[in-house]
Amino acid sequence: MSDSASAGGKIVLEWHVRPGMHRPFERWVQRLLDRAARSGGLEGLSVLSTGRDYFVLLRFATRAHLDAFTGAAETIALFKAVASLAVGTDRLQRRLALSGWFASSGLPFSPPPPAWKTAVILWAALLPQVLLLDELLPASIPHPLDVALTTAIAIALLVWVIMPWLTRLLRPWLH
Repeated sequence: MSDSASAGGKIVLEWHVRPGMHRPFERWVQRLLDRAARSGGLEGLSVLSTGRDYFVLLRFATRAHLDAFTGAAETIALFKAVASLAVGTDRLQRRLALSGWFASSGLPFSPPPPAWKTAVILWAALLPQVLLLDELLPASIPHPLDVALTTAIAIALLVWVIMPWLTRLLRPWLH
């Protein structure tokens, strides 16, 4: 099984419930959750409601489990049936492991880039930081503290600065 096929995956769904349809919609959500549990590989789920808006997060063990759930005839029929009860938003998302950085904005169910492209981007983003931090941090720092500082700084920069910028810059190549 490839890395991308064995990586966990999640689906985030959002609906705006039509007036007077809360009880039927909640029964529909329960059928969806039952379907997800029967499909195999379900590791966790969350359902949040703000009144008329509902958010459902389903987390699967592997991409194969996620694909099996979303591609099954029973799941597709459930998604068709909900149209009379609620309006889905454009926030439907399917995500795998690190793919939050690599998502095509505005495209639900857009596939993440191949695992090798993810690895190249992460390596290219991390290597210069590690080399620079190795030069900047004093040699007198104990090794465990040096490693802790280097990884903490590098990861913070990856999450909030470098990866958002790199993925926007390289979007055409990634997808």
